[in-house]
Amino acid sequence: MHNTNHKKTARLLFCGGFSLIELLVTMSIVVIVTSVSLANYPSFSEKLSLKRTVQEVALSIRQAQIYGGSVKKFEGATIEDFPGYGVYFSEDSSFFSLFADEDNDHDYAPAEQIRLFEIKTGDKISTLKCDGLSCPGRELQVVFVRPGPTVHLVDGSGGSHSVVEITVQSRKEGTKVIKVYVTGQISVGQ
Repeated sequence: MHNTNHKKTARLLFCGGFSLIELLVTMSIVVIVTSVSLANYPSFSEKLSLKRTVQEVALSIRQAQIYGGSVKKFEGATIEDFPGYGVYFSEDSSFFSLFADEDNDHDYAPAEQIRLFEIKTGDKISTLKCDGLSCPGRELQVVFVRPGPTVHLVDGSGGSHSVVEITVQSRKEGTKVIKVYVTGQISVGQ
């Protein structure tokens, strides 16, 4: 009886747990997966940063659209009417501005600025295109005016356009384009 218990105990000791080889193989797999993940992290981080910047720009344009179509009164207004609202962009810049078009000229003036957005991720607004060509003056105003849904897409020299493209460029991971149409549609693409 004593001999049977001893065999059972020896068999349990032999079958339980991992061997050193199994542990080394498992640790090697974990190290390889972790190395691949860490090697791709900078690229993933850049792509995420670019996506976040593009979404911030598109949401700022959407905010101007909501303000322009509603009855949002400009805090420092000197006129009684409700102004249009817009976003001002300049090429090769890491800044853009939300503004109230108080004088209704569809043109940005520093005194009309509500908020200055600074792109702190290293991304920048690289190019502006008006109707498929480079915008004159390397500037662009996207202005929404009550009561209609139509948007005024005005370049730096005062010309109106039917579609504009705002290209945001990352330091390493390429570009993304935001298109704004005269109908008020805002789309984010490649």
